Amino acid sequence: MNPISKALEHLPGNWTKGGIDEHGNTCGLGHVYSFGMEDSIDFSQFRQARDLMEEMARAEYPERVADLSPTYLAFAAFNDHPDTTEAQVIAVMEKAATKYDELYG
Repeated sequence: MNPISKALEHLPGNWTKGGIDEHGNTCGLGHVYSFGMEDSIDFSQFRQARDLMEEMARAEYPERVADLSPTYLAFAAFNDHPDTTEAQVIAVMEKAATKYDELYG
């Protein structure tokens, strides 16, 4: 099971910046976590998904993740950047999902 693909089934129209909002919408990484947990993915699968999402965000939008502290996740910085849109988050996650299938499918 690809946790990124699973998250993408639920993300459109339910995305937000900064974690979770008052309507229960979550960020891209929050979708992977919450919908992955429903399917009982283990932490290593979540970490693989997160790492690929970070790799794709860095590749596609390096200017949105360039000035990070070592503890802040690149995908979270990209997701929360003022210029990032839901469509861009979906596109980055789709690329990460494809790579996940190639590596772990």
